[in-house]
Amino acid sequence: MLATKAFGMGIDINDIEIVMHYAPTGNVCDYVQEIGRVARDKNLQGEALYHYDKKDFKYINRLHGLSAIKKYQLIAVVRKVYEIFNQNKKNNLLLDAENFTYIFDSYGDENSGVNKVKTALLMIQRDFESRYGFSPITVRPIPLFAEGFFEISVGVQKKLSANYGNCCEEVDGTKHICKINLKKIWRRDYQNNSFPQFKYFLYSGKEDFEFNQKYPMTPALCVNVQLNSNSKINFRNYWYAFKDIVKISISDRKYFSLEDITNQLRDKCKISTYKVQNLCEVLIASMIGYRKNFSKSTTPILTENSLRNKYIFNVSVNSYFQMVEKIFNQIVSETQSKGEQIYLTNITGDSTKKYSAVLGILEAMDVLTFKMSGGDSSQIYVHINQIKNLKYILNERNRYENRILKTVAERHKISVKMLTYIYEGSFSNAEIWNLLESYFLGKIPKEVLKAE
Repeated sequence: MLATKAFGMGIDINDIEIVMHYAPTGNVCDYVQEIGRVARDKNLQGEALYHYDKKDFKYINRLHGLSAIKKYQLIAVVRKVYEIFNQNKKNNLLLDAENFTYIFDSYGDENSGVNKVKTALLMIQRDFESRYGFSPITVRPIPLFAEGFFEISVGVQKKLSANYGNCCEEVDGTKHICKINLKKIWRRDYQNNSFPQFKYFLYSGKEDFEFNQKYPMTPALCVNVQLNSNSKINFRNYWYAFKDIVKISISDRKYFSLEDITNQLRDKCKISTYKVQNLCEVLIASMIGYRKNFSKSTTPILTENSLRNKYIFNVSVNSYFQMVEKIFNQIVSETQSKGEQIYLTNITGDSTKKYSAVLGILEAMDVLTFKMSGGDSSQIYVHINQIKNLKYILNERNRYENRILKTVAERHKISVKMLTYIYEGSFSNAEIWNLLESYFLGKIPKEVLKAE
């Protein structure tokens, strides 16, 4: 059997004799769980094999860095909550997870993005509670929202109103975008399916689903956009400065680290280190997301040297620049002609994911602020208990420290050191099991604690 690290999940086979790792697992807990599939039959002699190389954990640490939540992302989440609070002037906020996806580079994996948003918000809340017994925010994930936006013809609108009463409200007469009370429809006719199933069939356009046949409609997303006073100037300054750095990389075939790009952009634009660092993180994440999900070129728009953590850009990056500029001009044009509410249709397609990515870039540039609602993902309930502490985090970014985030990073380091100690120690089977048992009881060998 050839398997990923999910091998241990749900495996109930008692005659496995050998587990051989092609690459190291990420931590001690995963390692024990994976090798624990061996010799469930007590009459078997099981073996766990792994050909260790000293370079292996460089890649493990790199992968952990890619998946772990970072400090700048926590601050970006706080900033987003603070901006939406200022727009609504309400302490109780019900936020669609799409508002935060650009922070976590999750355009190709919505579930991962939603989970990271929830984790980040809970990290902020729990850290405050553990330190002070009080948190400026209270967070509670809501499984699925009850209202959605759809493009619906006038005829279908009339049929819906006739059969379900006032469940349908047209909010854009040009595109015939309507706000629909989905829970009302589900409760009356479709409780043979769960509400999540009903929504999934609706948003995925399931052809044999009765409701879709009777009431054809296209999912839409409502985006509230507020352009800042210097939006065009900010975009021009930051965007063209970044493009100049990329052009140097292309012409000189030169690798740049994130720090190199940050320093150059800071000097060109004369903005604070934190602000430009956040912007660069968002830009690079959006470029990686574009390369993975949208780029049609056979040449990658940027190439990463994972060991040196540096990037080199290629001419094909122009397609990325063109996408951002096109959507920026589209947003400016639509907000000036139609007001702050923009409605996107076909929200499961690439065009909406690109739009979401660009909104995140523009917000990081101080070009605009935005709020999304009516998509097909979960909502998150956030109660603002005290705005002062959120403002403190934003005003004192360099001094803000999340102890939970720090503990996660420290535990990963200890876990890697522990596995390294076991792999390099030439221990007997009995000694390894004693070390593992002690580890789970909180007894870390002094050699591990002292290791660099």
